[in-house]
Amino acid sequence: MTRISFTTRFFIKHRNNNDHLYVRIIVNRKSSEISLKRTVNLRHWDNKRQQFKGGSEVSQSLNHYMNDVRGKLIAIHTHLTSNEEYYDSKIIKNIFLGNELRKHFVIKEFDIHNEKIKVLANENKEYTIGTYKRFKTA
Repeated sequence: MTRISFTTRFFIKHRNNNDHLYVRIIVNRKSSEISLKRTVNLRHWDNKRQQFKGGSEVSQSLNHYMNDVRGKLIAIHTHLTSNEEYYDSKIIKNIFLGNELRKHFVIKEFDIHNEKIKVLANENKEYTIGTYKRFKTA
């Protein structure tokens, strides 16, 4: 299996006279961005450490929130990696946002098709066991 790089980076974007907090998910040099729907004060942002400076309640709350987001993204990445599923930054983004549109990949589609053929062959309808065996080896 080839090695897949995975990184998360937090950053601030200036839009509509406000500064908004984003996270960038990078998988094999391809990235996706997620708005974290938080308006922040750019003066308190430490870009090198990717967190907010100071001990104010707002800074601590935002840093805690970013740690939670990072943890969820790492958990999604770990789950996909341990199940040896294909993924990229967009898939991780969609799972994080709850837009988990799992699509069957080619091999899974063949497996589903072969199981249907097997059931029909066992019921002596439309297909024989020989047909199932040929489909399975193809």
